[in-house]
Amino acid sequence: MRLIPPRLHGLVTAALLLSAFFGNVAAWAAPTQPPQHTLEAADFAGLRGDYRLPSGELALLGGWPAHGRWTQRLFLEVDGVRRPLRAVASDRFVTADGDTLRVVRDADGVRGLELTGADGAANGLAERLALYSEQDVAFTSHGITLAGTLLLPPGAGPHPAVVLVHGAGADGREPYRSLADFFARHGIAALIYDKRGVADSAGDWQLASFEDLADDAIAAAQLLRTQPKIDPARVGLWGISQGGWITPIAAARSADIAFIIPVSGSGVSPARQELWRIGNNLRYRELSPAAIAIGLKGNQMLYSLKPLAQRGWISLPPTLWFRALDLWLDPSAIWQRVRQPVLAIWGETDGLVPTPESVEVVKTALDRGGNAHYTLRVFGAADHGLLQAVEGFQNEQRPRVAYVDGYREAMAQWISGLPHGADGRQVILPATATPTRLAWHGSAREPTPWFGQAIVQLPLLLGFVLLFVWLAVGVPIARLIRRWRSRPHAPSPSLCRARLLAGSAAALGLVALAGWGATLVPTLLEGGDPFLAGHPLSLVVARVAAVGAALAFAGLGVVVAGLRRAQAFTRLGYAAAVFAGLVFIRWAWYWQLFPGL
Repeated sequence: MRLIPPRLHGLVTAALLLSAFFGNVAAWAAPTQPPQHTLEAADFAGLRGDYRLPSGELALLGGWPAHGRWTQRLFLEVDGVRRPLRAVASDRFVTADGDTLRVVRDADGVRGLELTGADGAANGLAERLALYSEQDVAFTSHGITLAGTLLLPPGAGPHPAVVLVHGAGADGREPYRSLADFFARHGIAALIYDKRGVADSAGDWQLASFEDLADDAIAAAQLLRTQPKIDPARVGLWGISQGGWITPIAAARSADIAFIIPVSGSGVSPARQELWRIGNNLRYRELSPAAIAIGLKGNQMLYSLKPLAQRGWISLPPTLWFRALDLWLDPSAIWQRVRQPVLAIWGETDGLVPTPESVEVVKTALDRGGNAHYTLRVFGAADHGLLQAVEGFQNEQRPRVAYVDGYREAMAQWISGLPHGADGRQVILPATATPTRLAWHGSAREPTPWFGQAIVQLPLLLGFVLLFVWLAVGVPIARLIRRWRSRPHAPSPSLCRARLLAGSAAALGLVALAGWGATLVPTLLEGGDPFLAGHPLSLVVARVAAVGAALAFAGLGVVVAGLRRAQAFTRLGYAAAVFAGLVFIRWAWYWQLFPGL
């Protein structure tokens, strides 16, 4: 069998030769990068730390591991601005601009970093500095041993101290070393530690509740209170993202916590905060409102599995982030019990947490609880990590990675001024609003509306599939078998129309279900490519099929109402199909499969 006609052989051969030629030219012209070196953690441990650049600026060589190795996420940070690094050897790194950093050693160890520009010009030596001391520590929380590192400023002290509390996910200590370094250089001791089940810590963070994680932070603070160079009356907690829920829980549970600094903490429940995040992420991907609504309702259906698991009816997989967490945690009730000084910080363009609502909730709750020592501050043009951002969406491309001006300094000055510097109540907002496309997404109802819960939706889906397969496939096959066996009399025209409409409605219903599923799964994964006006192709197909199925079911209802000569069992069966069609129409309306909803 010939795949290519003989007269096209010459044309195809020429095209292949041209593509190979231009491919080689492009490969020759494109800049090449040396292969990335797999850097072991032990090798990097001797390199990370502070350096003084020839310009006199301080630089931090830092990073954290990916799968136990420092192959990615290396950076050189100068004045809050990070430049990603690429390891090309155990003692040599390159920046995205082509600059080279070569490790210089002497008899005492690492002396510094030799800097070479992309043009090959020598830029001097960045001298290694020891601005504070480090020591590995361990502490126990509910019988689980957690490991960390204490960064201690020079001098006898006593120093104020802060425990850095993780955000969500499998976080170790290294992602927080940059901020701990900043605190230690400004006279504030900082403890970073590995979350349960991460790196050198025991336990399993996926089985830990908010209260468990808060107790871990309290145990870390208790360890700091026993250190001779630390002031036990000035030991507090800093926490970002999920840590914005954990730090007030810890403060409400322990009077020994002297202060808290929640950063990008949500004032709404985890369920509503996730809907906010997911909705804005899908909006950034330019999905239509209908596709976004399907994704949000799908997540609400997912969240409704939690009560079933709490009753012991099902077992949630460990990959679900809310397996051990309270989805409907009420932050307002927690904040009302916080009596310690509070410095709460948000980014104005935070695409993961609704900043305006969170500020209002926290302020109202602190006022109701009688807390007279808080500062709530919003930084303009800052994202969830308080990095400079234009709009704050998760996948937003930005020219550089840098902390927003004044963020770290504000925290260091506030801690250093304790306890007197925290007196009074104040809310500090940006002078001018940052333009953004962020919008509220999600449902105001908690928990999920009854019709959208998994305990209702999953049986419905199974019932639809079984019924539609039977009407579209099973009934015609059964009719053929009966005709072959007994040669029945020709049915009435009304019964023929009923069979045709039922089969058509079922076939279209199956297509609608398949299109709905093909739309739902990518939106649950926060992906999917837009098609027309933000509608994925699968959603377009699902909507067309759902409208067709609804019309066919409506026609079936009219025909069934006029059946007179058919057997009672047959009429009852088609009446049940019409009822199932009404339920399907209600289901499709909920999932916005009808255009215009």
